[in-house]
Amino acid sequence: MSIFVSIASFCDENLKFTLNSLCESASGEHDIFIGVVDQNHSSISGWLEAFDKEKRVRYLHVDPFHSRGVCWARSLAGQLYDGEDYFLQIDSHTFFKQDWDKKLVDALNSLRVISPKPIISTYPPPFDFDEKGVPFTTLKPSNHIYSLLPKEDQVLTDESLVLKFHVVHIPDAEYTRGFHLAGGFIFTLGSFVEQIPYDPNLYFHGEEQCLAIRAYTHGWDIFHPRHVDIPLFHLYKKSGESYESHHWRKDLEEKRTVKWTQRRQKATERLSVLILRNGLPAPWNLGSQRSVEQFSQLSGIDYQAKEIRPTEIEKISLQEKTA
Repeated sequence: MSIFVSIASFCDENLKFTLNSLCESASGEHDIFIGVVDQNHSSISGWLEAFDKEKRVRYLHVDPFHSRGVCWARSLAGQLYDGEDYFLQIDSHTFFKQDWDKKLVDALNSLRVISPKPIISTYPPPFDFDEKGVPFTTLKPSNHIYSLLPKEDQVLTDESLVLKFHVVHIPDAEYTRGFHLAGGFIFTLGSFVEQIPYDPNLYFHGEEQCLAIRAYTHGWDIFHPRHVDIPLFHLYKKSGESYESHHWRKDLEEKRTVKWTQRRQKATERLSVLILRNGLPAPWNLGSQRSVEQFSQLSGIDYQAKEIRPTEIEKISLQEKTA
């Protein structure tokens, strides 16, 4: 069995670390192929010659000046998919547990008892580096589920349907049924790449909402796992600080003709056209297997009425389902 791993990296000094962690921590039970879109000033193709002895890294280098944002880059990475059985999308600053691949494949296959097209996704727990550059996890393992819900202060307006989400800890289950995807951790069947390809015309804000509602209306089911069952960790940026790995960094923006704020505005408008009118062409349109109204019933997010209502989170125990 094979796994395709999609990585879109933007001026990220941790890309090599992520590739090393991914490969060194794999169980060896699966053929792993990695699609990397590296938006950086210099290519790492020379380093890859020594690293990738089995030639399983499919590598594209793009000058960051020419980058159009994360969704554009992830769309390119998706084009490096070549029929693998499973699909994993991560960010280029990710730290893996040992046997991450076996853990994810076993978990997804267990969910196929209750869903023909399951997706495992959430915001991963954090990690950091110590003063010697050694990675360490910053939270104690928990049996609580990392469920994704809109932040309490979020509102929908005529100008924007973009929402911010956060992790809510849910006890006493193996999974919760979800309605949101985390761009930095998606694991599912490989056919997802072909059925729900990334829209390169989006930018950053609204990326995960777009992907989630498209997946849902095409018949895919989202599941959020327990903290202890998430076999990877994410290096989070600090709010309010500037990073060279921000696409909107000042030195590049000053040279660009199309500014990031323009791309953000166009993406915001595109999200509204998709959700309110299903007005985007294939393959970026909504599916026909479920409706936006059904999505609203599941999530409590009524895009038409511009309301966010409380919704009951469905807890799932696979042992009960299969008993």
